[in-house]
Amino acid sequence: MKNIILAAIGICITMYAITIAFSAFSYEIRKNELENRVSRVVENILMKEYKSDDEEAVKQRLIDELTLDVGINGAVEVQVNKMDLKKGILSVKVIERFRQFNGKEKSIVCEKTAIVEQHTQQNAEKTQLLKSRSQGTAGSVLTNAYKYYQTYGSAMVFEPGADKKGMIYYATRGKLASGARIRYENLGWRVTVRDVKGTVIEQIYYSIEGQYMEEVDARNVNGYRYSLYCVSLENLKSRLSENACKVLMSPDSAVIFDACITIVKNNVRQGAVSDSGIICGKVYTTYNGIVNAQNWSSKTKEALKSYYEKNVQNMFSQVKLICGDGIASVSGAGEYCYGTKVTITAATQRGYTFAGWNGTHNTVSQNYTFTIYGDVTMTATASKENVAIHLYRNLHNKDKEMRTMQVSLSEDNYALRDMGWRKAGHYQSGWSTSRIVAQAYFGVEQALSYEWLKKVAPSVDLYAVWEPNTYTVRFAGNGAEGNIDSVAVKYTDSIPLPSEGFSFEDGKLAGWSFSPDARIPDYICNQIVDVTELVSHFGLEYANNSTITLYAFKEANPKITVRFISEKYYKDAEGNWIAEDAGGLWEDSVWKTEPEYTKLLDALYGSAR
Repeated sequence: MKNIILAAIGICITMYAITIAFSAFSYEIRKNELENRVSRVVENILMKEYKSDDEEAVKQRLIDELTLDVGINGAVEVQVNKMDLKKGILSVKVIERFRQFNGKEKSIVCEKTAIVEQHTQQNAEKTQLLKSRSQGTAGSVLTNAYKYYQTYGSAMVFEPGADKKGMIYYATRGKLASGARIRYENLGWRVTVRDVKGTVIEQIYYSIEGQYMEEVDARNVNGYRYSLYCVSLENLKSRLSENACKVLMSPDSAVIFDACITIVKNNVRQGAVSDSGIICGKVYTTYNGIVNAQNWSSKTKEALKSYYEKNVQNMFSQVKLICGDGIASVSGAGEYCYGTKVTITAATQRGYTFAGWNGTHNTVSQNYTFTIYGDVTMTATASKENVAIHLYRNLHNKDKEMRTMQVSLSEDNYALRDMGWRKAGHYQSGWSTSRIVAQAYFGVEQALSYEWLKKVAPSVDLYAVWEPNTYTVRFAGNGAEGNIDSVAVKYTDSIPLPSEGFSFEDGKLAGWSFSPDARIPDYICNQIVDVTELVSHFGLEYANNSTITLYAFKEANPKITVRFISEKYYKDAEGNWIAEDAGGLWEDSVWKTEPEYTKLLDALYGSAR
């Protein structure tokens, strides 16, 4: 029995401690909520009604706003301590009375004073933005919470605005009075930046009651409270780390909004969120978390899906790149966040030159950077790269004859062509890059490398190189015995004709002829003859590596007449030779004595006589 009593006492103490702790926790949550809500309502009213002449109407609106916005969790009393809209001063005192978990009544007092001159430059800019937006888009869904919700529902929508800075809008709808003992409430948003692989890079928070999320409009329609909020893209970027901003500006990244939802039991929130994150209690940032937190109806579960994994409509734009003819590849395509600087590049195929980008933007820059404000479609174009090869005949220094070959580097055939030119006594050995260089750099029909053509593009001059023809001079014996080797000569050479190497039985080598039947020689032995003369005679000016044949010319041996005479008939009585005119021997006769005659016969005919 004693143990039972002690256990009961322990349980009571524990329950009491839990009650006290829960009451304190509930009080702190209510206090934070009250201060945030009062600050937001007072500042919004002051900024919107600054310099208004109808202070009574503004005062009543302020009381209505605070009663509606703050009083959803308990009884509220609103006291306006000071209002001077000309000077921009608004001071209120709000008292909230509620019943704690232990049944005791409690009250929270909150006093807030807002002064226009004390706002930061950021708030002033926001106010000006709201005013200009309201003036420029009267009646627009961007200034009317009810119209926005009717148009977009719970979707988050990005609007660029005239200044191109851009704002993210979303609307909420809630019943003005709810008798539900347990319900859910959206406290703000967790924003997640993911890279192209889906990796989470960074997460930041926006509290509905924080300093970064603006309430653009709020109104009651048909028993519902409609509120329109916005967040500037500029502010979102300013709060992200450098690395997260870099990822956000990269292609195919993502920004995801997940609601920060808490359970409200007996009009008491079970958690709280600030711009820095979850500060206390239970706040659910995933659908699985909130859907399993209570035994919700199927309709409620379906409604909760719209709060998570929310992509912002129109905030990311598509860059579509198309490869035109001659383009090997393009880079820079993908989805980009609004306002991102995008660089696109194109690589050309071999044999093409980049021409430009056509489409949303038109430029001749191969690497082009632009800021994206909407979908972009661009086509990279290229033109065939041609090289003009100017071929000069180059028969002499002043020869201007020229033909042009157009070579397309997009094709595979880069061979030179034989132009069919001719030069007497010469053949074309190739082409040179200089008129005066005698050595060919390329063959007549040589294939040129792509690299060389690319280097000399868009044009190059080539000059024909002419080399003297080579001929073989052949010496024919024409009936003689012996041999004389053939001689290789060039068109510009001169050669001496041989005098030895052939022998005749009945004559001697006396010269050379073009024909074996010549009656007189065309050239004598040892005569120096120009090859051009030989080539011209045979018509071989354009016949390189031809053979010229010269025939040996024979001079027959002289005939000898031997007369046998007696001296007595040609000498007088004194023994003197009788003169020719007196009937003696002719003047050039040589008298041969018999011994001398015998010797001559032996020399001519030998023993055969």
